[in-house]
Amino acid sequence: MSSSFVSSVLSSSPSSDLPRCKIPGNHGLPFFGAIKDRWDFFYLQGRDQFFRSRMENYKSTVFRTNMPPGPWISPDPCVIVLLDAKSFLVLFDSSKVEKRNLFTGTYMSSTSYTGGYRVCSYLDPSEPEHGSLKALLLSFLASKHEEFIPLFQSCMKGLFSGLEDQLRDTGRAGFEQLNDVLSLEFVFKMFCDGKSPSDTKLKSSGPTMLKKCSNLTIVLNCPSLTMSSPFVSSSVLSSSPSSDLPLCDIPGSYGLPFFGAIKDRWDFFYLQGRDQFFRSRMENYKSTVFRANMPPGPWISPDPRVIVLLDAKSFLVLFDNSKVEKRDLFTGTYMPSTSYTGGYRVCPYLDPSEPEHGSLKALLFSFLASKHEEFIPLFQSCMKGLFSGLEDQLRDTGRAGFEQLNDVISLEFVFKLFCDGKSPSDTKLESNGAIMLKKWLLGQIGPVGSLGLPKLLYPIDDFIMHSVGIPFLLVKGDYRKLYDSFYSSAISFLNKAESFGLSREEACHNLVFIAGFNSFGGFTTWFPSMMKWVASAGESLHRELAKEIRTIVKSEGGVTLNAINKMALTKSVVYEGLRIDPPVPYQYGRAKDDLVIQSHDASFKIKKGEMIFGFQPFATKDPKIFDDPEKFVANRFVGEEGERLAKYVLWSNGKGTDNPMVDDKQCPGKNLVELMSKVFLVEFFLQYDTFSVDASKTTLTFLSLKKATST
Repeated sequence: MSSSFVSSVLSSSPSSDLPRCKIPGNHGLPFFGAIKDRWDFFYLQGRDQFFRSRMENYKSTVFRTNMPPGPWISPDPCVIVLLDAKSFLVLFDSSKVEKRNLFTGTYMSSTSYTGGYRVCSYLDPSEPEHGSLKALLLSFLASKHEEFIPLFQSCMKGLFSGLEDQLRDTGRAGFEQLNDVLSLEFVFKMFCDGKSPSDTKLKSSGPTMLKKCSNLTIVLNCPSLTMSSPFVSSSVLSSSPSSDLPLCDIPGSYGLPFFGAIKDRWDFFYLQGRDQFFRSRMENYKSTVFRANMPPGPWISPDPRVIVLLDAKSFLVLFDNSKVEKRDLFTGTYMPSTSYTGGYRVCPYLDPSEPEHGSLKALLFSFLASKHEEFIPLFQSCMKGLFSGLEDQLRDTGRAGFEQLNDVISLEFVFKLFCDGKSPSDTKLESNGAIMLKKWLLGQIGPVGSLGLPKLLYPIDDFIMHSVGIPFLLVKGDYRKLYDSFYSSAISFLNKAESFGLSREEACHNLVFIAGFNSFGGFTTWFPSMMKWVASAGESLHRELAKEIRTIVKSEGGVTLNAINKMALTKSVVYEGLRIDPPVPYQYGRAKDDLVIQSHDASFKIKKGEMIFGFQPFATKDPKIFDDPEKFVANRFVGEEGERLAKYVLWSNGKGTDNPMVDDKQCPGKNLVELMSKVFLVEFFLQYDTFSVDASKTTLTFLSLKKATST
């Protein structure tokens, strides 16, 4: 049998040792040839003999024929058949073949079967929706992997009992019907939060209904079929006001051009401070929605005017991509020079409507899903350096600075996670990576920060930070070292990026931002805050956490994902910290069209193009949602009521109960951050009974650590 028709998927040119031959076979006369092949396939020869006879006749595993159904369902049944393992591989090479509308072959079922949508299986990887849907599925399955075995085990019990009952009663047991029930039960429960299909409108008829559906195969092989409708229907408000809330003018003003923005900037940074800036205006206007200018203003921000949202209800409009645009708004009313990101607008600055956003976010989802088994052991190994550093400093000086040690472990974890286990100290960064990243970050977020200079030097602080900004030239050399270190180390990530159609250069600049800004920057801000609040709650909370953590770890045989998911108080402490002091305080969006938002008390009309700004620390301390909102309540999110409140934890640019998706702006690392926060507490209270700190706005100093007296 000739191998001359076997194509190598590694090259578009033929191998030198194989002759190039004409593909044998033919499609016969138009219409009639397809009918003949269809009858051979279904009635005269059968499927396997259909292919075997032609392979033997043509003495080739590659030949031309027609594939059913043909006229009148298939517009073109002509195909080239591949029957050997070598040539077959070309079908997996997306650079050579297109898969658009080919899931069922030479025809495509009506989209009426799928609600009018071309579902994932019919999309080519080049179509943005394909990446979004597949990343959604990968992310969801990764989040559920601990449930696969126990859920399937529980479903199998019904199969076993059914087989035994039928054998006892009749001496025979039909497998298919029982398997249909088991399969639907497992799939439905997995995707529907444990709910049984029999508890829905399907009752006991689900398998029958599915089998009646002509595209059963699509349902079974592409679960994203059921997810192809818009993923998150936000409960934000309709464009028309509620009948029981008055439509009011938005209070507040921007003041005189230029001078109004300068006044608000000085109030924000120097005269009132951040929280009082918002509180005083909220009290003055008697409204949680008002107009103001947001820093930095002139000359860095082209337009500082915003509509401020301070309550949990109105805030949610910022998560609705149908109502607000996020293009170039990651840092607010200004955007740092793209020199800081290699000339690229990296993913956080892209709106979900831009194709690159979906590709980049899908890449990150896919990579994190592939690494999920490494999260806990990698973070545990990094935590050892933190503990030894704290203990050494306390022994030597009686005090231990947390931030510097936290910077080191945060970079170590993030770099090793994205760079195949390589340490940043083994690259050009040496021991200076954290310092380089902080200098690079300062140049980008400096316009919304302050140097903390004495009062007499406020004008200098304002001029440097908010009027002219820090030029990229000062960190250009550092950024080149950061980029080179990631480029030479993140081999798996960059290889995966190419499979998503991204260049290694663009992917690496995005990786530096994701790892340096989002991940390292987030951990170095959040972990000190979390530990400050845990310390403030006192020894009684420490005892409760230690008891919960040690008991569950002992019963589970180690620090596993399953163990961590059972720690209700630990989870609540993390959520309460994220609620009371969110690491990402600002959210922005630009109105796509005229729209109406609602606070608890009124409706307000926002015009197309106006900038909307949400100050999260007030929204997550909304007194109409939370009791004692200014108080750190460790068990606030425990139990049924706590689960209900979790959706109002908004730190991730989304609801606390939502999972990030490719087509939204919710932090793609949301679940990772929450998991690592819980692992941080678990590892800490496995080592120590209690601790005390000296905390200020900018520093966290450990004063004592009491080693664990029990396990």
